[in-house]
Amino acid sequence: MKFAAALFITLIGMQAHAGFLFEPMVAYEMGSNNVEFTSDGQGIVGVDKIKSDNSAINYGARLGFLFAPSGFWFAGNYNVASSGKAKFDTHEDTFERTTIGLDIGFWRGRWNFFVGYNFSDKLDFMQVNGTDKDHVTGTSIRAGIGFLLYHHIAFNLEGVMHTYTAGSDESGSTIFQSDFEKYVKSFNQISYSAGLSFPF
Repeated sequence: MKFAAALFITLIGMQAHAGFLFEPMVAYEMGSNNVEFTSDGQGIVGVDKIKSDNSAINYGARLGFLFAPSGFWFAGNYNVASSGKAKFDTHEDTFERTTIGLDIGFWRGRWNFFVGYNFSDKLDFMQVNGTDKDHVTGTSIRAGIGFLLYHHIAFNLEGVMHTYTAGSDESGSTIFQSDFEKYVKSFNQISYSAGLSFPF
């Protein structure tokens, strides 16, 4: 009972010094896919690993709380990568990615420093002119820095490491179905983005 009362008082105190944070954002992303296959996977695709150069347009938003005067904030984050292109040596894929996670950070003057964890990271991809659409899921970690240009306009740089660990029976390719681990040793996507956000 005492713990519940103390927690309630703490939350009330935090609420008194907190304001809502809403931050739409848009960015241009570049990065790479790095996929390594098991011996079973190599028997299907014919190589032990593949790598691509990626590009995409990102958009999304944060919604959370900003605590004054400390500048500390935390927020939920929803982000979509659209019109994605992954260029391999032998072919090109298109991709779409959706992430949901939590960010924490703090403002120091005009500077904003933040890190985040995406507990839901879904990647859909398909070879250009192909018919098989594949789906993989995983998690990702992110870090970035922002600079407030003018009032509610900030410029941001961000890096994200996406790690995919599961496939889907809806995937057209055998190696990206539910027995994903049988064929894929590792599937990482690294992305770097630059863009604008509009914190309110």
